[in-house]
Amino acid sequence: MIFRHDLICTGGLFVGLFATTLCAQDPAPMELRLPNAPPVSLNEVPEESQGITLSQLQELALQHNPTLAQARAETWKANGQYVQAGLKPNPQLQYTGDEIGNEGAGGLHSVALSQEFVTGGKLHLSSQIYAYLQNGASWERMTQVYRVENNVRSEYYNIIVAQRMLELAQQIREISETGLEVAKSRVKQQESPRTDELQAKVLLQNALIMQRNAEAEYEAAWNRMRAVVGWSGLRAQPLVDNGELVSPELEWQETCERLLSMSPVIKQAQAQAASSMAAYNRAVAEPTPNITAQAGAGYDYGSEDAFGRVQISLPIPIHNKNQGNIRTAHAQWVRNCREVERLKLELARNLADEFKKYVANRAQLEIYESQLIPAAEETLDLSQEAFKVGQLNYLQLLTAQRMFTETKIDYLKSQGVLWQSQVAIDGLLLTDGLQAPQQVVSPQISTSSTQ
Repeated sequence: MIFRHDLICTGGLFVGLFATTLCAQDPAPMELRLPNAPPVSLNEVPEESQGITLSQLQELALQHNPTLAQARAETWKANGQYVQAGLKPNPQLQYTGDEIGNEGAGGLHSVALSQEFVTGGKLHLSSQIYAYLQNGASWERMTQVYRVENNVRSEYYNIIVAQRMLELAQQIREISETGLEVAKSRVKQQESPRTDELQAKVLLQNALIMQRNAEAEYEAAWNRMRAVVGWSGLRAQPLVDNGELVSPELEWQETCERLLSMSPVIKQAQAQAASSMAAYNRAVAEPTPNITAQAGAGYDYGSEDAFGRVQISLPIPIHNKNQGNIRTAHAQWVRNCREVERLKLELARNLADEFKKYVANRAQLEIYESQLIPAAEETLDLSQEAFKVGQLNYLQLLTAQRMFTETKIDYLKSQGVLWQSQVAIDGLLLTDGLQAPQQVVSPQISTSSTQ
């Protein structure tokens, strides 16, 4: 391996150790295969089935989401660059005719074959650059698989929350309808003022608005699911509601270490840094002159003599030793190495935000489930019974209904936030299934500046 210690800047020791480790093994082209899921038909759900599962939706997305085909195409592109970079120059066939017709003679005619021989291991170094890029493209493809599967899971839980919110709205509407009937009866019997009936009508209309909003959100959740899956023919249908994310309580240090060690985003950045190191080594090798050899034969029609020709040429790197490109490649190498560090810090910061939401909402749900929800339900039941027998006025019943509604809504919202945080944490913070995969960025390799 060609290495220029004199160009290492302050702090370059880490860069050198990191890059040397990455370059210790000669990278081979790596192909990452997507799961070959069998076609899934969702229009023929068995009668005994309780609904479509999360795994079925994810399999559909792996088949139809266009970003996965884009990511696969990037690996093909990187493989093509890897193959092309290692190809030897083609030989050249040259014909020369000279002094044709001079003094009536046929002139000199010759044919020559020339071949450029690439020295200094430059072909291998060029291939090494694109081998690392191909590895990076494979990691980007894995990143996209994470994004798609996690996005499907996220929308799956959004649909569950929307469905439960719709069921709650229907329950509140039924409660409001019952309350209106009781209020009308009491007003008719002159046991309550007319204002109780009017308040009951307002409460029922609010419940109807809540139900319409819940229906719109449920439909929107399915529309988002269709977009992520990439198939407009996906119909809204019951889900197998295993939405209770029962998992051990996460611990910050372990979760952070898992993210930084498994994230394909980090792997892709490390491959990019290794490719930059290979590009630097390629720039260092560039001044090593290539040799061009030529051999040919000709015939002089004037003297009727046959002759041969041999020529060998190579540039002499006196003035241009590729100094500027070497410095540029080294700077890019340092930058990409620091990019790996930056990404780790950015992921840790983003994880901190998600972990905060996870911890806060997990604690909230425990309080809701153990105390607030049972208390709100019991308060509403007792208030309804007391209102029917005239022990409470409608304002007191209205207060109980409002407390029940707000408590249940807040509970479902906290549940949804907890699930989304769990999806993000489990999915290595990769959640946008329609984000375009990163394209392979090829380094600029100069092959003519010193040749």
